[in-house]
Amino acid sequence: MIRYILRRLVLMVPVAFLVTIGVFVLVRISPGDPALTFAGEERDPAAIAAIREEMGLNQSVPVQYVVWLAHVAQGDLGRSFQTHQRVLEAVTERLPATLELGLAALFFSVTVALVVGILSAVKRNSIVDLLSTSITLAGVSFPSFFLGIVLILLFAYVIPGHIFPPGGYVPLAQDVGDNLRRLVLPAITLATASLAVNLRQVRSSLLDVFGLDYMRTARGKGLHERTVITRHAL
Repeated sequence: MIRYILRRLVLMVPVAFLVTIGVFVLVRISPGDPALTFAGEERDPAAIAAIREEMGLNQSVPVQYVVWLAHVAQGDLGRSFQTHQRVLEAVTERLPATLELGLAALFFSVTVALVVGILSAVKRNSIVDLLSTSITLAGVSFPSFFLGIVLILLFAYVIPGHIFPPGGYVPLAQDVGDNLRRLVLPAITLATASLAVNLRQVRSSLLDVFGLDYMRTARGKGLHERTVITRHAL
């Protein structure tokens, strides 16, 4: 296992190197002049020339890549063309909210998939099974941006009370309740696609397991159905 992990870590080096080349090339071949974009409304040729010199755009493309890669290795990701803020600072500011949303979506996806998937497999061809199938089809069919728009319309204009605000972010340390309320809709939107896949996988796996010999043996011993599912099927 350790050798496998080390091998994968070694393989990450050339992959990361190729990714940096791809990102750099895509940025360089994109239309527009980075100096003009960074300058904004400033159109003074002297100012634009100074920006090009500061950004190293007057150098050859290979030299630009080497300089950029050296800065990235030192943690300097450059500045945003729009806000002029350092990229690393912008990422650091937004990382807590991103991690919070990702963990909430993962928790929602796994929890609902396990609960509904187990109920769907146990109560096959029931209303619960029909509901899980509908969730699976909807999750696979609807793109995330469409689902997000539908949820915003429902909770902002159709359902009164604004139970779940459609936008905004409140830090968890500032107000736990408001933070969780604002987290519900984005988490559902982000988790629906993976929820559909996980739910279908849980249901299919359990239905396959239910027909195996050791499951019939466990039931033949008189074990409670809950014990059979939690200790043997899962």
